[in-house]
Amino acid sequence: MWVETRSKVRVRIMAQSIQEAIMESNRVYIAGHVMSDFDCMGACLALSSWVHALGKEVFIVLKDVPRDEQLQEMMNSFVTVIQERHTLITPDEAMDSIDYNKDLLIMADHGIPAISSVKEFVDQCNRILVIDHHRRSDAFVKNTLLTYVESSASSACELIVELLQNIPNHIPIYEMEATIMYLGILVDTNRFKMHTDARTFEAAAALQNWGANTSRAEKALCEDYLYFSMKNALIQQAKPYYNHFMIAAIDDETLDKTMMAQVSQALLLIKGCVASFTIAKVKTNPNAVAVSARSDGSYNVQKIMEKLNGGGHFSAAAVEREGVSVQQMKDMILNCIEEELKNEGNIA
Repeated sequence: MWVETRSKVRVRIMAQSIQEAIMESNRVYIAGHVMSDFDCMGACLALSSWVHALGKEVFIVLKDVPRDEQLQEMMNSFVTVIQERHTLITPDEAMDSIDYNKDLLIMADHGIPAISSVKEFVDQCNRILVIDHHRRSDAFVKNTLLTYVESSASSACELIVELLQNIPNHIPIYEMEATIMYLGILVDTNRFKMHTDARTFEAAAALQNWGANTSRAEKALCEDYLYFSMKNALIQQAKPYYNHFMIAAIDDETLDKTMMAQVSQALLLIKGCVASFTIAKVKTNPNAVAVSARSDGSYNVQKIMEKLNGGGHFSAAAVEREGVSVQQMKDMILNCIEEELKNEGNIA
């Protein structure tokens, strides 16, 4: 069961604190995570609009940073509008221009330096603000000015919608930003099937009021025939374990992480499956093996991934490691599952 834990009073206080931090800064740099997705980009665009409305110079450090293919297609369709309203720069350009003492760095949809678009210089920044919906881990960035981490939220975009609703001044959010933010919520909740409570729907409704094009959002998630066929071929390689788990160990090709996540999500549709794992080498780093883990909400895949030095949410988590094979990673996952089953403490 998805339980709401964050208070609306805390949201209001955080919104005011974030606005004050922006106003006290010279310029603002907004960082996302590598392989940025709709939630990451939507959060960055909304924050950019917020900072711009306050009259501050703002940069999104996601230019030439690897991103999800479907997100790239959507960005291409909005390219003129994005260039008019936002300034995207490369990590190198940010490193050359940022003032580590006077400028504010906002880490959106992540709090771990190793996966950040600004990982090369984040440790040198003295004014860091984190807005994230993933649970904090030991790898979390140090010495933050302000941290707003709420793992009860469906997405970073949900958090930012609430923040924008709790500041006195109006922040203009238009069709492009609202649509990408809506997609962030849509994807992270698997079309409102997971991590969803009343506040998730309220955020989605607010985005529609702000101009989100929901039909365009649905079309953005359509797959072409070859992609659809490939995904189904990967699904067919999955095998059941311990009656309630599905594992697809892909040894013969490298995959992108979006495909891996979609395979794991599809495997949850198998009757009796409480958790699924897709294991493969990744295109962004062929020397590494990655795992995309998903659950139906009754099994904590985050605990499994954390044991392998990964992380994520209760029902959506991942890990990427070098120096192991696909088969070795599969064996480690099975060992973790067996250990959890013995403890019988992982099923909600």
